[in-house]
Amino acid sequence: MAQINAKAGPFQKPGLILLVALLLVVVVFFIPHPVAASADEIQALRLSYEGKPIENFDEDAVKEFLGQLSCHRSIAEHGSYALEDTYEFDMLYQSKPLHVVLGEDQFCYSGTGMFKEFNISNGSAAIDRLEYILAHS
Repeated sequence: MAQINAKAGPFQKPGLILLVALLLVVVVFFIPHPVAASADEIQALRLSYEGKPIENFDEDAVKEFLGQLSCHRSIAEHGSYALEDTYEFDMLYQSKPLHVVLGEDQFCYSGTGMFKEFNISNGSAAIDRLEYILAHS
């Protein structure tokens, strides 16, 4: 009588483990998260429009606005971008440089190197909110 081997094939268990690990990395790596979760940790905030500094604005309202922005990791680098109709934020967040761009391109980056860029998830609506905040400053 022949015996039936109940062991899994050579690629079934390792393949399943690899698939689960890959899915976990994708979910954790690309899950949306706040640009700046704590507005209190934003320091040295500078705001410009089309490359020109905006001097008078409600800094607390803009910090709160930045805390409401959502982003997800980007694989591609944005490189250069048009300044026309573009808002730029430069700040220190948790004592590290953070740059946010809202315009035709909508992204942020912190530091240098691979996978340091994030796409802004709700960028078009964010521009409308920002312009409302600035109009009432």
